[in-house]
Amino acid sequence: MEPKLSFNYIGGELELFSNAKNWSKYIYDVLLPYIHGNVIEVGSGLGTRTLQLSHLSKNWIALEPDESLCRISRTLLTPADNFKNVEIYCSTLSEHQQNINPDVILYIDVLEHINDDISELKIAADLLKKGGKIIVLAPAHQFLYTDFDKAIGHYRRYNGMMLKNITPRAMKLTNLKMLDSAGLLASLGNKFILNSATPSLHQIKLWDSLLVRISRFIDVATDHKIGKTILAVYTKL
Repeated sequence: MEPKLSFNYIGGELELFSNAKNWSKYIYDVLLPYIHGNVIEVGSGLGTRTLQLSHLSKNWIALEPDESLCRISRTLLTPADNFKNVEIYCSTLSEHQQNINPDVILYIDVLEHINDDISELKIAADLLKKGGKIIVLAPAHQFLYTDFDKAIGHYRRYNGMMLKNITPRAMKLTNLKMLDSAGLLASLGNKFILNSATPSLHQIKLWDSLLVRISRFIDVATDHKIGKTILAVYTKL
């Protein structure tokens, strides 16, 4: 029996950013080399990434503590034969009771919502197989933290040193890269010039249709040293 939860996700950005199709494809391409075997996705939200990535795995467990989001994702994914390898639980990683040793644990725009990120990653590390990986994708640069971050439940934004400092024991930070260099400039303009608390649908579509396309080239040219999103890969030794 699943535990009774009282968690309610306060963010409203999930539907807004579901319009970012080019960004979604970029993330797919970035994560593609890492997704295999048995995967746990922590904080699966509406099921958007589950829908996009789960076919790459042998088994996919999606954990979402917000019961309303969990129900939505079950409605989206359960009826389709393509998702027979997917199990969805209204749960956190610490509350999930199955004895599993996954190959990959994903935190896609999730870790910044967890107050005690150190304890969370320790739980994940203890579950992983040897050689398994924790993948963290998160907003970058605390100086970009805005009222919008606060409103959607972000405790922090990350930089490379922060992610290195929370590396669990028996894990090694094996990859660290920045994404969306052009989007970084837009975020700086939004924070210090426009001072807009919440991005509009028009802004999201403009960023996705133009800046994400530009970022894919600049990110490679700058060796992924600049961006407003950060990717960290931890490997279990």
